[in-house]
Amino acid sequence: MGRGPCAGSLCALLFCTALAGEAPCALSPEELPLAARTARATAHCDIVLFSAAYFGADAALDEPRSRHHRALGNRTCAVLVVGPGTAEALAHHCSVAPWTVVADESATARDRPRRASKRVKLSASLYFPTAAFTLFVDWKYALLQTPEWFLERTAFRAPSRVSLFAHPCSAATSAALQGPFAATCAHPRRPGEAWEAWEARLILDAARTDEPGRLRAQVARMSGAGGADAYADSAVVAAAHADSAVVAAAHADAAVVAAAPATAAAAAFLCAWRREFDRDDSSDRDQLAFAAAFRASPHGVGLIEPGDSAAPCAGHLGRCEALRVLRSRAKVLPPAAPRRRRPCRARWLDDPRHELSGPLRGRIAGHLHLGPGRERTRTGADG
Repeated sequence: MGRGPCAGSLCALLFCTALAGEAPCALSPEELPLAARTARATAHCDIVLFSAAYFGADAALDEPRSRHHRALGNRTCAVLVVGPGTAEALAHHCSVAPWTVVADESATARDRPRRASKRVKLSASLYFPTAAFTLFVDWKYALLQTPEWFLERTAFRAPSRVSLFAHPCSAATSAALQGPFAATCAHPRRPGEAWEAWEARLILDAARTDEPGRLRAQVARMSGAGGADAYADSAVVAAAHADSAVVAAAHADAAVVAAAPATAAAAAFLCAWRREFDRDDSSDRDQLAFAAAFRASPHGVGLIEPGDSAAPCAGHLGRCEALRVLRSRAKVLPPAAPRRRRPCRARWLDDPRHELSGPLRGRIAGHLHLGPGRERTRTGADG
């Protein structure tokens, strides 16, 4: 597989000019240590499967292999980017295979983990500068097929585009195919409600943002600029329990993103998406930022439509043979909750391939009362 055009150079890590005339995308100074770690972890990889988990140290996490258990190809990497709390929570597991853990130890990861968790996802060309193809899968999903299988049906077919599924709640998806998303889909748009206002309403009702003020400012800005209804490809459908019609939308689900990040059009879209996300009047939810970026750079996106027989899951994210939704990403244990005890050396903590700073490794080892190569029985969590 071919390498990116700036592979191996420092400029590829710091800046990525997507298209002539476009302002370059750049990582913030606090992101550079993390970018150096992800670049080292994937220096030999043509394909990078990656995810992000920014939970607290008191989270009881599922075994990492529950998210992907298949053997990786020779030039394929699986990278899990974590905040410091998740790194500590993962230390209660004997193994993190097949994932390579890369720790984000920035101030944003500590103070605003929801925002920090999106940054790598929106900047694949900067964090994985030598990768020809990347596949982001949200940590709530288990990937049941190999990354190559998934990419063959998405980014390999259209390398100039960033591939995403149409959202399961779109008008084009029947209720029978909404699967585990049916609860969300039961809250359609109200008559006359703009798409961005509907999206924000669902986010606020479910408390899925740490930045409600910025979310409201983002919606006001988008509405003032004409709204996102054209992006959402609105359609009028009958409400299940109402006399009037409601508006549903065919829009993208950003939980799975396949890309060839070194291609000009794909890099341009990712750059536009990240710039929109980084605005002072944008929230920590990337779906709204996606809508605004799509309006500015639509040619860099390939939406996987329901019924596409050549696409993964025939385009139906809600019912998919390649992905399984795991309803609970993490559980937070109350202080007195017992943990199941088991013997374990947490060997992965001593493996230098995992990118954690020395101080973080030391804090975790000290907390667990582990020394290098010393067998101890301690508490663990399967999630």
